[in-house]
Amino acid sequence: MTITRAVIASAVIAIGAAGTARAADGDSGFYVAAAATVSFLGDADQTIANAPMPGLTLTAVNHNNTGWGGHGAVGYRLNRALRIEAEVGRTENDADSFDITSPFTATLEQDGETDILRFMANAYVDFGKAGTRLRPYVGGGVGAAKIDTYRFAGTAFAPNNKTVHIDDSAAGFAWQAMAGASFRLSPRLSLTAQYRWFDAGTVDQTTALGQALTTDIDGHHVDLGVRVSF
Repeated sequence: MTITRAVIASAVIAIGAAGTARAADGDSGFYVAAAATVSFLGDADQTIANAPMPGLTLTAVNHNNTGWGGHGAVGYRLNRALRIEAEVGRTENDADSFDITSPFTATLEQDGETDILRFMANAYVDFGKAGTRLRPYVGGGVGAAKIDTYRFAGTAFAPNNKTVHIDDSAAGFAWQAMAGASFRLSPRLSLTAQYRWFDAGTVDQTTALGQALTTDIDGHHVDLGVRVSF
């Protein structure tokens, strides 16, 4: 799935459903939302084929630091409980060390980052009565993510001789699950806070030396934002 197709699919799901749905209780309509993100991307299990020499497989754990990001979304409330939306978001997490676990063990310093650009189609269930100030909700989403990975590191034999180790991108399926609450400031404006688990599965990339690279991409996120209804 290409990123362009993911964007189109997300828009079609959100806009198409909105065009056919009509809320029986009249509590429906479009909204836009935006949020800032604190990203706790998980330590990534990684394998590199034919490293440190042909015939071997190097396994490592990359330690990702706390990162930042944000997202924007266009949604449609189907009724008092259900809403759908198309979301575009981005996070960036630095990484300053990694542990080699096989075929030998070592901890090496590195400079690098993992940038994630996601295109998601989400659905939410809001609890409580419409118009109340505080409404908890749960949700889930599917879509696609583009993963950009950059690592500048040395080797176990020359840890201070840092060179570009990984500089590659990959795209694939992603999913997420959310739980949070909105606080209504006015009939149209609400503040939002949510927890989000994001999972892009195992990403296939290539090292600077052309070796096959796999990396697990998932982690915890906290989103704080606003929602404006029309």
